[in-house]
Amino acid sequence: MLEPFTYIGPYRVLTYTLHLSLAIIISGLLVVIRNHKRYHIAHIVDVLLGVLIGAVFVARLLHVGMNRVYFLENPDEAARLTLGGLDWHGALVGGLIGLYVMARWRRIMIADMLAAFAPGVALVGLAAWSGCFASRCAYGIEVATLADHPAFVVSEVGDIFGIVAPRYNTQLLGIILSSMTLIVAVVLLFVSRWRGAHFWLMMLLAGLSAFVVGFWRGDATFMIGALRADQWLDLAVALMSTMMVVRAVQWEMVHRTPTKRTK
Repeated sequence: MLEPFTYIGPYRVLTYTLHLSLAIIISGLLVVIRNHKRYHIAHIVDVLLGVLIGAVFVARLLHVGMNRVYFLENPDEAARLTLGGLDWHGALVGGLIGLYVMARWRRIMIADMLAAFAPGVALVGLAAWSGCFASRCAYGIEVATLADHPAFVVSEVGDIFGIVAPRYNTQLLGIILSSMTLIVAVVLLFVSRWRGAHFWLMMLLAGLSAFVVGFWRGDATFMIGALRADQWLDLAVALMSTMMVVRAVQWEMVHRTPTKRTK
């Protein structure tokens, strides 16, 4: 079981923050490695900073809004990023805004950056779920007893309020699905065809994974019909990503398929 805090020498670091920070750093390095021959490294770093700032700001804003019940009782924690809590839908929107603004400024092709970001999507997703596993965020719905379910499906864990109860292992399910997505991302690193679709394929898998896990989540949010509000956002991301994958594949087929010479 991961602990909420990790000790690095004499320093105590929130496990959620540590995992997410490492994933972001590795993802940024992959972007630099894959684009340094085409663009100036300083310009790539500028774009990465724009993505990071936009992603964190909108992700935190949306997280607070989606969990307003908790933050109404603990308003002093709303701006404390060190406690964890970033909504990935907001991170996507904010990151894309930051990418667009900074890439246009530094004259870097957005498609090149998105292709390089594809492995990072899966890696950051895995880090977020493992961080939640340690910090007890995105916890599962309570069950009557552990005896009614297989051992790996439920466990006795606490929520963000510190209440320990038998719950569905939503964080573990998220880790499993994110690990599968990461395997797909690694395979795609060696596939040169349809690179423009790689990022959106990762987002599609992330959206579908989050949607599935949402049926067993017990953390408070508001409902829209039969689904959680975040599940509707998951579906929106999955739908948008599907359209972008199709569009990217069509573009590749039109622009990179060799044409036959006519006599």
